[in-house]
Amino acid sequence: MASPMFESYVEEILTLAAEVRHLLQTGSVGDVDRAVLQLGEAHDLLRQLEVEARSATDAATRADLQAQVQAHKASLASLRTASERRQLVSRVDGSDPAAAAAQRQRMLDAGDTLAQQAAMLAAAKGALLETEGVAGEVTAELGRNRETIQSAHSKVKETGSMMDEAKQLLNMMGKWYRR
Repeated sequence: MASPMFESYVEEILTLAAEVRHLLQTGSVGDVDRAVLQLGEAHDLLRQLEVEARSATDAATRADLQAQVQAHKASLASLRTASERRQLVSRVDGSDPAAAAAQRQRMLDAGDTLAQQAAMLAAAKGALLETEGVAGEVTAELGRNRETIQSAHSKVKETGSMMDEAKQLLNMMGKWYRR
């Protein structure tokens, strides 16, 4: 179950997201600038939300809360992209074609950079999943080795105790034979 603080952060993030959407729809430069500021506040709240999610004691609850955090993170990332596009569009008035072309090129470059970063993140995630798989296999193998070592240890103890009994028996037989 989410803490009241977590719920409070979620409500504030949702409120800020709704305000940002509204400001982006109005379209004036001042509104877009306010939307960017509110997005900054929402990202600050999102960091607090992540802290709250990580501090959950129950693993299932923590996983659920972290999934909610990821959903809010994706929503805010989408709003940030929309606000950046809106900033580009609202700042270019169309009277300077060179400036408009430069703005468009910067936006395309930013899109390419984002695509490259997304690909790098996907590759890193794949490597992480592979590493987790290998770690699981190593852990299982270590568990099997431990069982083998424990079994060998118990057999050594058993053999040692049999040797002690045999030694005692030989000593007794030696005493009987010498009489």
